[in-house]
Amino acid sequence: MTHDEILGRLHGLDDATRNNLILKATVSDTVEKILNSVEDDNIKLRVDKLWTEDKYSNDDIQSQMTVRNRSQSWTDDVRADLSLIDKLTGKVIDKVSAMKVSNLPKMTPRGTYLVKGNEYQFTKQGRLKPGVYTRIQNNGEISSFFNVDKSIDFERGFNNNFKINFDPERKLFTMAYGSKNVPLFNVLKTVGVQKKEIEDM
Repeated sequence: MTHDEILGRLHGLDDATRNNLILKATVSDTVEKILNSVEDDNIKLRVDKLWTEDKYSNDDIQSQMTVRNRSQSWTDDVRADLSLIDKLTGKVIDKVSAMKVSNLPKMTPRGTYLVKGNEYQFTKQGRLKPGVYTRIQNNGEISSFFNVDKSIDFERGFNNNFKINFDPERKLFTMAYGSKNVPLFNVLKTVGVQKKEIEDM
């Protein structure tokens, strides 16, 4: 089922079916963007077609019981037709059809998810909005956490969160990115900020 077909079926559906269709559309979009961004200097992956394949009917309570008792997950398959393209010539080097690229959790009519035999229900799920969150730690250091919007800029890969810390005793700004912790001055110079701009700030 394609993205447009999914969204066209939303009106007048029960909550579980509607939520499953929205999840399919969202995940399909995301997976397609991720796959289309896979490339190196010579080759590029191209998604020719991507769809979700229903493995189970939500009305089939017996199958849900079987999945739960066998410690399995109640999911649909995300499948794709993929081609590997030579970037220099534009020719197809290799291709595969109906390859399974992901499992997609499926909501039951009870508003739950069956994952590895366990049934989970999420009435509310808190998410931190994109933005900057600053706090003064117990040791007096000031730390700003940058929660970056993950829904944009797929061409360059996922944006990652980072922190900027200030040590008042050493009068030093550092940037924590992943497992790295480097002086902020070096980071700013690397991205092209001039020394005078830093001094003025």
